[in-house]
Parts: sequence; C-alpha cells; structure tokens
Amino acid sequence: CVSCFVLATQRPRCCTPLYSSAASEVYKRQPHPPLYFGGESVPALKRVADLGQGWFGYNLTPDQVDENLKRLDGLLVEAGRSRSDIKIQVSPRGRYNAEILARFRDAGVDQVVLPLFGRDADSVRARADALAADTLDYLRPASLNFA
Repeated sequence: CVSCFVLATQRPRCCTPLYSSAASEVYKRQPHPPLYFGGESVPALKRVADLGQGWFGYNLTPDQVDENLKRLDGLLVEAGRSRSDIKIQVSPRGRYNAEILARFRDAGVDQVVLPLFGRDADSVRARADALAADTLDYLRPASLNFA
C-alpha cells in the first residue's frame, strides 16, 4: 500500500515494506517534507495523529469534516499531540458557496482546495472570478485560504 511505501521507517505490518525506496529515503531525512495523509478510516486518521503534519479530506461535506475532525482530535490526544500540530485541508463535495466555505472554516479547516472545471481556460477563469465575487468578501475576516 502507498502509506507503507512512505512510512517504511515505521516498519508497518500491513504489507511488505519497501525500505530501499526513494520515498522512505525522503521520510528519513530531517527535516522531511510535510506529510499529509488522506482518508477517513481509523487507520488513516491514526497515521495523521502519529506521523502527519496534515490531513486532506476529499469530496466531503462540512458535517463529514466535523465528524472526522472529532475522531482525529481523540487520536491526536492519544498520540500526545493536538490539532495545532497539524493542518487541515479539504476539497468539498458537490456545489459550494460562501455559506459552505464558512462552515468548513468554522469546523477548523485551514485550507479549502476548490475544483474549478471548464471547457477551456476562459471558462475556468470566469468560474474563478464568479466564485471570488460570491465568496471572498463574505470570508475575508476569516483565515480561510484558497489553493
């Protein structure tokens, strides 16, 4: 599995570790690049709590993010860490607007990664301009970042 590939220095039991891999060499370096883990299972969230510098939730609603962060908070305490030790990034499910983005912010999300689709560069640019007009003034006082 990919997580075992990256975490080879932890000697994972779920599969055969690839100790000579380039990824394990990156992890062994100090300081190493920040490790963000995705996933909503207990083992995935435990990886964040034990080793990660961030969690990435994909295709989630604000309620789902809130549920996952409550579980993550408990695992962080078990690992002797707190939410301030990690960054939270999410990509929303379905349509999003200022209210949805504010709910992510209020749940403790540090960064929202917004998918912008279009037929061509001009349509993507138009969608980004419309999103900015609809949301940035509403969110400006908060610390929500856009990627």
